[in-house]
Amino acid sequence: MDPYKAEQEQIEDIKAWWRENGTSVVAGILLGIALLYGWQAWQKYTQNKADANSFAYEQLLSSLEQGQIDKARAVAGTLLSEESNTLYAALSALNLARQDLEEGKIDASHAHLQWVLDQKFSPELTHIARLRKARLFIVQEQFDKAQILINGIEVGKFKGSYAVIQGDMALAQGKIDAARTIYTSALASEDLSKEYRDLLQRKVEDLGEQTPPVQARPPTVTIVATPSTIRETVLTVPTSPPAPTPEVSVPLRIPE
Repeated sequence: MDPYKAEQEQIEDIKAWWRENGTSVVAGILLGIALLYGWQAWQKYTQNKADANSFAYEQLLSSLEQGQIDKARAVAGTLLSEESNTLYAALSALNLARQDLEEGKIDASHAHLQWVLDQKFSPELTHIARLRKARLFIVQEQFDKAQILINGIEVGKFKGSYAVIQGDMALAQGKIDAARTIYTSALASEDLSKEYRDLLQRKVEDLGEQTPPVQARPPTVTIVATPSTIRETVLTVPTSPPAPTPEVSVPLRIPE
């Protein structure tokens, strides 16, 4: 067989295949190039957005440190409205909530913390917002709302933090022994930092030792005769140690 003829036939076959598939091949190549450049452009765009958001958040923090509250609120407002699904928006809301609290605007602080909860960011941010909101309820002595907020929560790595909230709630209601017990249990949690654990330890020490239960003594009854037809019964109740006090006599008249 003539090799040149064979090559010519192969060339003709290639031409025929190209006529049938050339358009789709070119389109595929162009699409691949477009996707490649499009992906690179998208990556560059998202990186630029992230850099811009990071810069805006740094401006917010700097403004808060310098006392430029209006400027900080303006920057945070932009992040919350235009970049609401980003980490920087969540952090901005948490900072606004703290600033609101410092200004005594508890309702506004609640609103910013609730915004973080509603956005359903990472579990860590959600826990932080929930714990801070619960603390606000405790400050307002709205203990039922605080309890509802933290009930049935999968605490995960925040076990100690939620225990401290429970202890704070008990302490705010005057339940000293319960608060001490909860705080002591929370000290064993690994999620608390060393500094926070030391602070909690001092709080436990400030609460003192648990008050032992008082053992009640049965009262002694002495019957005192009187000249009249009425007998006067004196109920003598000794007080519990250690502080010695005079016996208390309560006259009780009983018909004969």
